[in-house]
Amino acid sequence: LLGCCPGGAMSNILCFLFRADIDLSVAMTTASSFGAIFMMPLNIYLYVNNTGLSEDVNLDYVGIVLSALLVVLGLGCGIHIKKWAGQNGKKGEKVVGFVAKLGTIGGLGTVISSLIANTQSSTPIYGAPGNIYAASLLQVLAGILLGFGISSSLGLRKPSCVAVGVETSVQNAVLALAIIALSFDGDDSGEAAVVPMCYMLFSTWTNVVWSLVAWKVFGFTDLPREATFQDAVKAYKESFAVTVTVTPPEDKTNKAVLSPAEPNSS
Repeated sequence: LLGCCPGGAMSNILCFLFRADIDLSVAMTTASSFGAIFMMPLNIYLYVNNTGLSEDVNLDYVGIVLSALLVVLGLGCGIHIKKWAGQNGKKGEKVVGFVAKLGTIGGLGTVISSLIANTQSSTPIYGAPGNIYAASLLQVLAGILLGFGISSSLGLRKPSCVAVGVETSVQNAVLALAIIALSFDGDDSGEAAVVPMCYMLFSTWTNVVWSLVAWKVFGFTDLPREATFQDAVKAYKESFAVTVTVTPPEDKTNKAVLSPAEPNSS
């Protein structure tokens, strides 16, 4: 289930912070999110039936499709709201801030509720068998190595290769938790949730370390080696500023876009 999920937003954040190819990262997340509407239930169906698990697992395929649709709808709403905010100044900034907080609360709520259910199950995350930890970590490492290796062999720029590696090793584990909550009850739900929670932990920290190494050690990103992590975080925070669109009264057909980073540009 986790391997069939689309890319997660953490990959976009890391690629932005460390100046990997953020455009490619966002494009991959978007494409995989749209593809998940059809491919995620199809892949899950094929895997479950070909591994003989169909007799033991009764998945809610309608819920899986609806969950993937919600991801795409959220993506579209976010783009529309940010565009609308650019035409509404301070009011737009407040709306963007509210929506961002709402999304964070929703994601954290899913994780926390799954964690509570897991701690009350027969397989809590802190007492899971070692092969669950190993499988979760190996999935992350395989994504980084295969993504970076294949893109390098195809001649992509190193920042693009870093983006592909991060993107293919960061799955939308929150979506996996939501589908588990829809498809399983009671102790089964808590037991199944241990895998995506382990994956989130390994995926986050492994990719943070890999991004730091790619930046500082190998110079594979566009962030200068002499830059500090505080510089990267500052630029990330500034990216939440709303771009204001202004129409000069003398010419209604032309629009000047004022960038928060470059207030005098047009």
